[in-house]
Amino acid sequence: MISERVELLGLDYFFIWINLYSNNHLEKDSTHKPKYKKNFYSDAPNPVSLYQITGRTYKIEKILDEFTEAFGKRYTDTFTNSSDRIHKEYIAALYRNDGVYPFYSDGNIFHASIADVELDGHLLLSTESGEKKRFAFKEVSFLL
Repeated sequence: MISERVELLGLDYFFIWINLYSNNHLEKDSTHKPKYKKNFYSDAPNPVSLYQITGRTYKIEKILDEFTEAFGKRYTDTFTNSSDRIHKEYIAALYRNDGVYPFYSDGNIFHASIADVELDGHLLLSTESGEKKRFAFKEVSFLL
């Protein structure tokens, strides 16, 4: 998946490109029977397939239909009064959204919890001392 934010005519747009691989990613084994590739080779930094994750094959048309329906519903929700619900669902789905954890930024280690994510993408952390810290993309890291 590749994403890009673009400003056009004073409006912000966010584009997402998703590659779906279909039957052209079949290979034949020594018996000349088709089988799904288990590994990809591409310029992408970390390509994986659903087959690699689940060990099952899927009908690409069904996946595309389900994705299109879910994406269309979520897109429509952005123009209704659903933005608060979407934001809450997003926060609830974040990694380590439910406690105090170690973070690293500018050479410092500190413990904090996720307080919010602003509409422009800034992450708001609340430290153990109650201080609020605001970070842009790649300005802070989780420590495992």
